[in-house]
This record gives sequence, C-alpha cells and structure tokens, in this order.
Amino acid sequence: MITDRSHRAARGVSLLVAAVLSIPPAIALAQTPASSAACPPCPCAIGSASSATPAASSPSPDDDRIERAKALFLQGNELRKAGDCERAAVKFAESRVILPTVANTLNGAWCLEQTGRIDESLELYEELVTVFREKLSEEQRTTIAPAMNALRKLVGSVEVTSNVPGTVVIDGRTRGRLPMLYPLRVMPGPHNVRVRADGYETFDASVKVEAGKSVSLDAPLQPLANGGRLRIAGAADAEGAGVYVDGALVGKVPWEGILPPGPHVYALRKEGLGTAPRAVRVVNGQTVAETAPALAPVFEVQVSTEPISATIAIDGVALGKGRWIGWLPTGEHTIESSEQGYVTERLTLPMTGETARVPVTLRVDERHPIWDARRAEMAARLSNERTGDEMSFLYMTAAGYGVGTGLWIDAQTEPDSLRGWIIPPLLLAGVAPAGVYALDSLGKPLKYGVPQSIAEGILIGAEQGAMLAWWLYARSGDRDEPNVQHMASMAWGSATVGAVAGGVLGSTLGATPGRASFVGSTALWGGVAFGLTTGAVSPDDTERDDRTALASAIGVAAGTLGGAIVAGPLSPSPARVRLTDLAALGGGVLMAGGYLALTDGEFEQRTTLGMGTVGIAAGYAVGWYMTRHMPADRPADRAATKTSFFPQVVPTRGGATLGVAGSF
Repeated sequence: MITDRSHRAARGVSLLVAAVLSIPPAIALAQTPASSAACPPCPCAIGSASSATPAASSPSPDDDRIERAKALFLQGNELRKAGDCERAAVKFAESRVILPTVANTLNGAWCLEQTGRIDESLELYEELVTVFREKLSEEQRTTIAPAMNALRKLVGSVEVTSNVPGTVVIDGRTRGRLPMLYPLRVMPGPHNVRVRADGYETFDASVKVEAGKSVSLDAPLQPLANGGRLRIAGAADAEGAGVYVDGALVGKVPWEGILPPGPHVYALRKEGLGTAPRAVRVVNGQTVAETAPALAPVFEVQVSTEPISATIAIDGVALGKGRWIGWLPTGEHTIESSEQGYVTERLTLPMTGETARVPVTLRVDERHPIWDARRAEMAARLSNERTGDEMSFLYMTAAGYGVGTGLWIDAQTEPDSLRGWIIPPLLLAGVAPAGVYALDSLGKPLKYGVPQSIAEGILIGAEQGAMLAWWLYARSGDRDEPNVQHMASMAWGSATVGAVAGGVLGSTLGATPGRASFVGSTALWGGVAFGLTTGAVSPDDTERDDRTALASAIGVAAGTLGGAIVAGPLSPSPARVRLTDLAALGGGVLMAGGYLALTDGEFEQRTTLGMGTVGIAAGYAVGWYMTRHMPADRPADRAATKTSFFPQVVPTRGGATLGVAGSF
C-alpha cells in the first residue's frame, strides 16, 4: 500500500514529469554521463529544448539512433497523456536502451511507479541522482529525494556479494554486475537469484524479502571442473546484439564462452528487437554452435506462478520457477507451469505488441498421493484427533516399554531358566501396544499430540531413570556387585511416571506432535551434551563417572524444562525435529570420528568427548537453521497456553528440596 507521504512525493515528481513533457523534446549530443554499474556511458542523451542542437551535416549512425530514441520517447509521451502508463513505461525503456538520458529515465521511473513496479521505479530514480546528477536542476534533485525515501519503505533489497565479478540475475532479469554499488531493490516476497561468470559454476538461491528490510546473500562461485563451449552467431541484423545466457548479459553477437555441461537458455536483444528464449545443451569438452533466428520486435513479459515453487516453460523452453521476466516477439506463445500435487496449466499468450503480465494459478490435484498425508494431518488438527504417524511412534515406543517392563520383572524375580527370562519381555512387548490400542479405541480417540506426548514421556523418563541409576551405582563404589533390582526399578519407574506425565500434560496443555518431539529432542541432547562436557573437563579420577552420570541426569531435566518453555512459540514439525536430531548425531560422529582418525590411535579420551560435544552442538544448530523454512506444527483453533512457573520448597528429612513448579 502506498502511504500519504509517498502520494505527496509522487505528485511532486509528476509535476517534474509534466514540466519535462511540456517542452518539445529535441534530440542533442550531450556530454557523456559518468559511468556506473547500472548504466554504461553513452555519448548521447535526450534533453530539453535548451540543449545544444547538433550542427547540420551529413547523416551519421548517431543521427539515426537519436531519431529512433526520439520517436520512442514521443510515443511514450502520448501513451502517458492517454493514461496508459504501463505501455508508456515500455516505450521509455526502449528509448533508454538506445540513449539513456534524464528525460526518458525520469518519465520511465514515474510511469513504473504508477503501475506498481516500485522496485524498478526506485532503480531509475537512483540512476537519476547518480549517473545524471550533474544534469539535474536543484528543483529536480529536491523533489526526487522525498519520492525515493517514500518508495524505499515499500520495497526490500538484496545485497549480493561474490568472490568473482559475476552477473546478477533476479527472477530472470539482469540486474547488474558485481561488485554492486548499492543494494538491488525488489518487491516484498520470494525471489530467485542467480549469479554467473564465465568459467565458473552458476550460483542459484531463493530469498524472501520483507518491505523496508535488506537480505544479504553471498554467492561463492566455484571454478568449472568440466565445461563446454557455446558459440552463438546470428543473421546480419543480429550483429552487435546483446547475448543473454540463463538470463545474464554475457556479451554481443558473435559470442563464445565456456559454460557448465547441461541445458542452458539464451536469447538476443538489440534496441527493441530480439529473439524468444531458445534452449541449448552444452556438451563437456565440445563446442556447440548456435545460429539464432532473425531479430523481431519484442515486448516485455512477466510470468508469476502460484504456488511460487511451480516451474515455468515458454514454447517448451524451461525458464525457472516462480517468476520470470523477459522478452518475447509478437505472435502466439505457449506458457506451461507445473508442480507436484497440482494440475499442469497451459496458456496460449498472443503477443500483440504490448507488455504483458501473466499470473498463472495452478489448481490442486486432489487425486495426487502427495495430499493424502497432508489431508490426514489437517483433518487431525481440525478434529483434535491423533494422527497415524504419532500413533505408529507410540506403538513402537510401547513395545519397547513392554520389553523394559519384562526385564524389570526378570530383575526382581531372577528366574532359574532361560525360558523364565525370555517370556516376560516377549509377552509384554505385545501386551503394551495392545493396551495402547484399547486406550485409543475405547470411547473417543486420543487427542491430537497426546500419543506423541506419551511416547516422549516414556523416553525422557527412561533416560532420566537410567542416568540416576548409573549415578547411584557409580557412587556406591561396589562395582563388582551392582544392585540390579534397584537400578532396574529406577529406570522402569521413571519411564512409567514419564508416560503418565506425558499423557496428562499432552491432554491439558495443547500439545502437538511437533512440540512433544521437540521436548524429547532437547531432553536427549541436553543429557548427552551435559554428560560429554563433564567427562571432557573432569580429571581422570575415581569420581569421574559419578560426576558424568549426575551431569547427564541434570542435562535431561534441563533439556526437558527448556524445551517445554520454548516448544510453544517455536512449534516445529516432527519432520524438522527428526532432521535436526540427525544433523546433531552426524555432527558429533563427524567431529569425534575425525579427531580419532587424525590421531591414528594416539587419542586423548577427554579431547574425544569434547570434540563430540562441539560436533553435536554445531550439527544441531546447522540442522535447525537448514530446516527453518519447514512449516510449523500448531494446534488448530485452540487458545494459546499461558506459561507460569513458581519456586517450590519441599521439606525432607534432614533438610529440604528446592524446585520449580508450574504449567507450560
């Protein structure tokens, strides 16, 4: 939305435009404007009637260019007066291709602003106050400045850096060559950024930009390990035409360069003439020769898709995803867009000599299997019923709990035969899942997130009980005859308490599978990190195991509490949690394993533990960052749960226990 301030600024600029247009435009040779990354030096400029008139002489190539630029400028003027700013902007742009000057730049900026192409408008205003600064009057400079300030609040920007001076292409449109003198203005929303340079791999990335904010993007280009050559020639009228490869301006006809093997797209442009995008495949170690067709009048086309991930192809030539800006000659063209889970859309676009904006909205293919799981998950959220995925996880966890219960019975009864040891775990491994089935089937099904909460409660309780049992065992000093009954009771009892607590909290506090998974993850890695860190910093003495076990138990508790506090605001999906867990595991194995490999057996145990801790932390952070775009898992139509905590002191024999109680 354009603010009142931007409206006032626009009115001021419109007066300047009217003033420029009120003077019969005359074409004149002028001083070459200062060079910039946005506009290369040109020996000619469109000026006002006060500009010096060229001396009468025989016609020159420059005279022909001046007349063509003048004709396009006058056409744009007539379209602007008729209220057709969109077509006027195209004419001013074509005039600028021939001779970029104050008049066609100012009028082009104003018309682009009126048609909502704020980013392109601001780009031209910035060119006015840099390249043409000396040619602007004081009144023009003071009027353009507030207009630019107002427009900057409506757009975002992308700051691109690279290790080589490559060409930057955003949404199929060449935006300049690195290093850039200023950030590239773009409209809010997602954009596709490409950076390419001869002899290097092409860099592609997607960015999401917000109004008034800037996104920094570093594009390191790697030298081509393999490559082929592409040679482009054209008809006689194409001599000197600009060659665009994969959207980037790479040179002029005739052109030859090195590209990565595989499919590429090229097109030619020359002063309002050009070709449609053409596909070519570069072969490693070979030279592919292409002869472009004759140039024809071309007009700007902007294609956008919904969803933004859909592919775009024109006349069978693949042009990327989401958004494409380019030029097409007159005639009919077929636009095709597709995406998994959607019905492919094909449109016939008749180019009749006008700029075209083509929004393509794909219809959901209800029969596509990709939507089955999503429909089930959404239905579960809306009905507040558990999903099949979390029930599967609970069944597996319940089977493990049944085995653990059987082992606890074995520890207490100490059977005399192998059969006596095997039957309880084997029997209860089936009874426990059957109990879950009965719980879910009798009456109403479990609520959304409750099965995952029960499963995570079992795992957290088992971890906490195992660490406490280890700690008590390490403290006892009697390592030859550990109290198996005591240790088994502690682990099993803690898992049982965890199952009950998970079920109660999940039923009352608006849990989701993602939130419950996240708490389980932070509990696990909290225990591992605390334990490994303590083992790495503790001296090699008899109390090292004691300290490590206690630290692990504290880490499980701290991870559970911390995860519960932030699970609500973050609400990650179960898939995101699993991928992050995998990244943490991979980081720990990579760092510790790498250290062991480098030392070749001459390793230090504490250093190994420390490297593992660092690797886990780094892996978890990288995994969390890499999955930041995955959808959240929030409960549907349920009020947010308030978080509250308060200290609690419980008297005990010989002292007291200090703790924290509350709800989250």
